[in-house]
Amino acid sequence: MKAIKYMVIFFLISCCFTFCGETDRVEVEIFIQNKTDSLLHITLYPTKGESPMDGLYSACEKCGVYLLPEFYLYPNNERLLFLTVDLVKPYTLLSKAFDSIYISSTNKDSVIIKLTHKEVLGYSENNFTENSTWDLEIEKSNRPTQFKNNPVMEYKYKFLILRDKMTNNL
Repeated sequence: MKAIKYMVIFFLISCCFTFCGETDRVEVEIFIQNKTDSLLHITLYPTKGESPMDGLYSACEKCGVYLLPEFYLYPNNERLLFLTVDLVKPYTLLSKAFDSIYISSTNKDSVIIKLTHKEVLGYSENNFTENSTWDLEIEKSNRPTQFKNNPVMEYKYKFLILRDKMTNNL
């Protein structure tokens, strides 16, 4: 009987160490940021995937977050495009999540920038390619639950829309 009692105590202590410990998690997030002085209309064309909600796209793998693929981006504002828990380069994640991105002025009919896997129109670089430029912010945060800490290392890559990289005028 004493042996069973010690086994139960040992089991509870080992469960406490196992389930109450910290586990490191990594998140890679890609954003688009408007660094111009104009309101921009952004249209995202996600890769073909299953979306349980019409008109929305899955903004992360295995987490159930869905966003509108068409939105306005005000000057000096940013918006999350996609996130994953895999440690990948931002251009790889962008290519995995989207077929193309169109950026226009507030008049939706006049597209200023078209970014695709193979080409770019109206901008001096293509963020779908390896030699693209991204701003990186690394943040360490904690998302505690009742019994354990959940440290998260967030790699926030930002695709900056800069006026001096535009080859068309607004």
